[in-house]
Amino acid sequence: MKKYTTIFILFLFPMISFAQVRLNEFMYDVPGTDSKREWIEVYNGGEVSVDLSEYFLIESGKSHGLNIFSGVNTLSSGDFAIIASDAESFMIDHPEFSGNLFDSVFSLNNTGETIELSLSGEIIDSVNYNPEIGGKGDGSTLQFYDGVWIASEMTPGVENKNTPIIEESNEETEDSVSDNKNISSHNDQVELSFEEEKNELSVGVGRERSVILNSPIKFKAISNSNSRNKFFWSLGDGSSKEGKEIEHYYKYPGNYTLILQGYNKNNKAVTRTKIKVINPEIELDYIESGLIIKNKSNSEINVGEFTVEQDNNEFKLSENTIIDPDASIGIPFEIFNFDVKKCKNISLYYPNHKLLKSFFISDNEYNEITPENVTENVLKILKSQCSIDEKLSIMEELS
Repeated sequence: MKKYTTIFILFLFPMISFAQVRLNEFMYDVPGTDSKREWIEVYNGGEVSVDLSEYFLIESGKSHGLNIFSGVNTLSSGDFAIIASDAESFMIDHPEFSGNLFDSVFSLNNTGETIELSLSGEIIDSVNYNPEIGGKGDGSTLQFYDGVWIASEMTPGVENKNTPIIEESNEETEDSVSDNKNISSHNDQVELSFEEEKNELSVGVGRERSVILNSPIKFKAISNSNSRNKFFWSLGDGSSKEGKEIEHYYKYPGNYTLILQGYNKNNKAVTRTKIKVINPEIELDYIESGLIIKNKSNSEINVGEFTVEQDNNEFKLSENTIIDPDASIGIPFEIFNFDVKKCKNISLYYPNHKLLKSFFISDNEYNEITPENVTENVLKILKSQCSIDEKLSIMEELS
């Protein structure tokens, strides 16, 4: 009974705020090394959404900005977000995490300190945590639960729970003597050796990703070890690669599970993530001064490194050219010296130079060509009012 009375008294000291966004959980003393592995959870208990990137974390009197690493900036009512001292290290420790993750720079004091959350210079929430409450290097965190702070099993990105870490007792009883590992019938007088395998290597591959088919997606292995590690990637489509940094082209749409194995002379570690491969719904159009690329998909697409071609001219779109759902971008013809002329086609190619779509103008009529409709394409070209040489030129470029 004494134990619970003490915890209740200690938790009277943190300032409990009724702010919309509140500090909700602390991992201030990570088992092993703390460096780059500490994190703080915040919770939006209000009724309206908030942009967490506009908030600041104040620790030891220093104000730290919050930078989105994965997920979204906006927290809806009832949403959680993690603020990590190093987001990549957090994902190594918690590869299953798929919520809102923000990167910041801070170092929590293992002896306790005041942590504040501010917006526009105003303190929104403040907590003065005390290590006597718990969470000191045993894998548990400090959590706001049922109106008070408790030490409990960590719950990053989900609702807090009152699940304390149970420490095993080292006391021996008469019944446990017979289980003593050093009692043995062997002849030697030295004690038995029980060396357990220790895995000192951990790896990560970052957030879940999406990519358009026939487009490059790059991966880089994250590791906590500077040893001569080797990395083996299983890409989910039956193919595999080796190396710390790789690039891959998925040829078919779908949801793929990527597995990364890292290993060195003494250790091995495994992690995984999800890759969504999208078959883009793209339409080409034009105005007098430029080319229009429309995204008819229900998700954003990245057309970076796609190539627009006409005759011997080509123009590569810059990396990370992103088009929102049901939106379009315009590219002035003057940028790549193209022109919309009768019987001159303009083509859009995937980064691996597979044709996505093409069009040409005949008698002021827009004629779209797709690689899936070969017969229909030929009929469009043959029925056009283009000359024989122009028709042959169009078909040659599409072959």
